[in-house]
Amino acid sequence: MIADVSSLGRVRGGRVTLGRVVIAEWIKFLTIPSNPICLGVAFVALAGFGPAAALSRALSGEGAARPFGTGDALVSVQGVQLLVAVVGAVYFASEFLYGGIRPSVLAVPGRLQLVVAKAFVLVAAVFVIGAAGALVTLSIVPLALGADASFDLPPRLAARLVIGTGLELAAIGMLALGIGGLVRSVTGSVVAVLALLGFAPFALAVVPVAWLQNLAVWLPSAAGLAVLQGEGGAKSVGPWEGLGVSFCWAVAALVLAAVTLVRRDA
Repeated sequence: MIADVSSLGRVRGGRVTLGRVVIAEWIKFLTIPSNPICLGVAFVALAGFGPAAALSRALSGEGAARPFGTGDALVSVQGVQLLVAVVGAVYFASEFLYGGIRPSVLAVPGRLQLVVAKAFVLVAAVFVIGAAGALVTLSIVPLALGADASFDLPPRLAARLVIGTGLELAAIGMLALGIGGLVRSVTGSVVAVLALLGFAPFALAVVPVAWLQNLAVWLPSAAGLAVLQGEGGAKSVGPWEGLGVSFCWAVAALVLAAVTLVRRDA
């Protein structure tokens, strides 16, 4: 069920502000049953999979023999991307399914405000879930590994992993939000975003053409994950550069969705 915000323009003198639109969007975001569920599962996966893998390594006696890296600790991020993508796509596309977009655009004549408010709400929710989940898992992993294994992260690297996880997932959410606004179909937008994040990297990787395989690094899911890599080693794209690429995809999709919403009938 989508919250009705058609009375937004009539409260407190009828002046519509971005702050009031954001409040209305928070209500709408939380009234979609799948959103809290998916974000809750995302947090559990982020906070639990890394420590579980560390505990398994410690119990198997391989803790000292094989280093436990940042990729092992944040192993669930790639899967959580898909959950966040579903949240973003459903959040925007469901308004067209249930007709909630009509009272929304009547209440907010400046439709661009509506898109900005949706992006703000989604980015805030996803960033908090992502950063909190990463912080929990990076805090528990050393305890799960025990004294026989080392998992000492420099403060700068730890901060980058926590903040980067939140930002990377926020970028994926924004991308899915934009696709949801463009496709205007819950099923179509979910399929489209999952194909872009999951199928496209695999398809490019198996194509026997070198330059096509190299393009996979610049897809939003792969590029954004670069911010989670550890220090040292060969890197095809830097941490913040990769995150920037992911946000470029997200902003492009969101701008197209905003232009479509402004120019087309709701």
